[in-house]
Amino acid sequence: LAYLAVDTDIDDDLLPYDWYHRFVRQGAEQCGFPPHYLAHIDSFTHHRDPDESRRTANLGILAS
Repeated sequence: LAYLAVDTDIDDDLLPYDWYHRFVRQGAEQCGFPPHYLAHIDSFTHHRDPDESRRTANLGILAS
């Protein structure tokens, strides 16, 4: 099963939250992705989630 977005549904101005970026990065690392791919993930801009309770909950999952 895969989701394919149509071009009109893509908003390039949206940035992922910091905790989501860390989920992706940590998952790629745990799966043994090569260093150049990890560097590519690191290159994506992200921003701090303004919902502090959601941010804390998700960072807690990453820490466990």
